[in-house]
Amino acid sequence: MNHAPRSPDFEQELQLLRQELAALRDVQATHQETHEGLETIEQQLAGIIHSAMDGIITIDDDQRIVIFNAAAEEIFQCSAQEALGKTLDQFIPLPLRSAHRDHICRFAETGETSRRMGTHREISGLRGNGETFPLEASISQIERLGKRWLTVILRDISERKQNEERLAYLGRILDESVNEIYVFDATTLRLTQVNKGARENIGYSMAELCTMTPLDLQPELSNERFLELVSPLRSGQREQVGFRTSHRRKDGTTYPVEVHLQYLQEEGRRVFLAIVLDLTERVATERELQKAQRTLSILLTNLPGVVYRCQNDQDWTMEFISPSCQILTGYPPEQFVASRQVSYGRHVILQEDRERVWHDAQAALKARQPFQLSYRIRTADGTVKWVWEQGCGIFSETGEVVGLEGYVVDITQQRLWRINCEKRNGWPSWERWHRGWLMKSAHR
Repeated sequence: MNHAPRSPDFEQELQLLRQELAALRDVQATHQETHEGLETIEQQLAGIIHSAMDGIITIDDDQRIVIFNAAAEEIFQCSAQEALGKTLDQFIPLPLRSAHRDHICRFAETGETSRRMGTHREISGLRGNGETFPLEASISQIERLGKRWLTVILRDISERKQNEERLAYLGRILDESVNEIYVFDATTLRLTQVNKGARENIGYSMAELCTMTPLDLQPELSNERFLELVSPLRSGQREQVGFRTSHRRKDGTTYPVEVHLQYLQEEGRRVFLAIVLDLTERVATERELQKAQRTLSILLTNLPGVVYRCQNDQDWTMEFISPSCQILTGYPPEQFVASRQVSYGRHVILQEDRERVWHDAQAALKARQPFQLSYRIRTADGTVKWVWEQGCGIFSETGEVVGLEGYVVDITQQRLWRINCEKRNGWPSWERWHRGWLMKSAHR
């Protein structure tokens, strides 16, 4: 059977149909790839959202939650299952809910697409357990097919706020410290922080101090000497060094200081921290004390007798004895106090008088009265002397005797004179003289 030949128009239409079919297949293939690609993107986006460190919450026009990621669950201590479909109000403290809803509505109406974190003040959030805490938030919106969604990215800044408050508190303490505190760069030695006490004492403003180094304030220290002082800190051999120097104020006056220096790491850079004590009052007190000690030393040296402080034991163990003890006993004070080679009770007081002296002193202490004693001593060269002693106890808060203080004087010549008086005039004359001598000694 013979077929009629095809016309050229028919062939052309057939060709067009084949092309359209091929194009349709290409569109289908592209659509399938696009669909698969969109699914992949959606899965990746979902993974990013739920693994994000910040809380991510998406709400619809009614402010109902449609996305609530894992970080949001942790921040608000609420599961996504409990949050989805509910309004955002549950995570806003009650007094702030109305204002928050108004803010969200105004943002949606302005047509803004985003507002970054830190652009506006921090907000407050409400955890599932009722705890209120500080948050930073950024917000964005998209509109598609007549619907609008707002996404809020939230960051819990509780820990940061606590750290900031702690640092601010420490900063206030340091700034109000009576000691001077300086922080300066370990490389350039430029001052970076100086507390209020230091600024007021030194007389420079913070702006002026930032252009200076510690060497500008310490006229006694050369650069070489300063580098030598801080070398053990740089090498790690020591954690702190201390030294005395002087500071020069802006008006040119100087004052003595004691510097305690440390080598620290602050925000990735090395710094020196110097805590400086103004020694003006201490140095003045030390000078007065030295002056008083020199005066006392001269007085003790020139006294005709011996001043002592000892323990309350039968050895009369000396804690202090004046230099004149060598004139009286022949022993230098070092042998009584430092080496304790000599015991006043065992080596100096004559053996026949020791028990009586100890008994009389203890009886007076028991009555909390001063004691007056006359007894004999043996000097380093064997000479026997008569001495007169007046002393008293040192009592603790509980009434315990913790030591003795007293004065010992040589009365050998007076004793000999007494013997002569007894021979010539009898005892009464000696007794009157001795009472008078004691009264004069007590008033010296």
